[in-house]
Amino acid sequence: MMKKRNLVVAVLVALGYALPSLADDNMGNMDMGKMNMAMPAAQAAAKPASKMAHGMGVVKGIDTKQGIVTLDHEAIKELNWPPMNMDFKVASPKLLKGLKVGQKVAFELKAEGGMNALVTAISPAKK
Repeated sequence: MMKKRNLVVAVLVALGYALPSLADDNMGNMDMGKMNMAMPAAQAAAKPASKMAHGMGVVKGIDTKQGIVTLDHEAIKELNWPPMNMDFKVASPKLLKGLKVGQKVAFELKAEGGMNALVTAISPAKK
């Protein structure tokens, strides 16, 4: 009985050393240069569809050097966003001219997926 157990242990140990090297050899012989790894052009060029949205909010901060406006905005239904305080990049630094912290504004966003959005227009809210 002891000889069978020793034989089984010896075979398992040998397999433990042999199998990883066999796997490495098989992978090492693959010619990756013949594989077509390119995505179809339509898939490679596809970006998340941008979506225009409108919002209302209060200016909480203005960074003219970075081109960023901080808005405490109401819910934005087109994007399914709840009310929140966010920093937004502006499409042009000119959009920041005349804005004041504490001012209520209406704005337009170009949303590009997730929480990425660019303010494309901003103006004082009409009363």
